[in-house]
Amino acid sequence: MSVMKSGVQSRVESFLAELEKFAARWHQLKPGDDVIESEDKELLANAVKAIKEKKEEFNELNQTKEQLL
Repeated sequence: MSVMKSGVQSRVESFLAELEKFAARWHQLKPGDDVIESEDKELLANAVKAIKEKKEEFNELNQTKEQLL
């Protein structure tokens, strides 16, 4: 296997590991229906903030995917 192909394979494997970690964290920390249906404005604001942070993290992963492709 060429050095270039080996390097790309390593980057793809690293990306897939990061994607799995992201998915696991999202499933563990995503706001539940009780939070979304809540009328507590602070609780809702925190949920929106968390979702925006995860969206930014996902966008970074998506950029990495595009670079690998």
